[in-house]
Amino acid sequence: MYEENYESYIIITVILINLLWIPFRSTDVSMSLTVIGRIITWAAGLNNFYVYTLVFGVLLVMVEGYALIKNGGNTPIKPLNLRSFHGKFVFVTMILIMMMFAYFGNSAFIYGSMF
Repeated sequence: MYEENYESYIIITVILINLLWIPFRSTDVSMSLTVIGRIITWAAGLNNFYVYTLVFGVLLVMVEGYALIKNGGNTPIKPLNLRSFHGKFVFVTMILIMMMFAYFGNSAFIYGSMF
């Protein structure tokens, strides 16, 4: 059963982990419940939209689409062959893209405000 439908388990795990990180960033339980409520109801609450979120989303969809086409519709999760030039090129390109679009704002690390 697990082998047939593991993609849904991955998606559920990512969603749960992301929701469970909210209390660590919030100042109190009330703020956590407000954030979760706004996520569920799509209520307003985001003051500044981080523009590169859209860029990352488009890049992710393009990479996943390419992987699906390349693999004939099979799962796109394949190890990257770092022995070939193509694998090294893709790896270095992804690192450079992550560095190029990284957020270097002034917000503290999740545990930075505790000390």
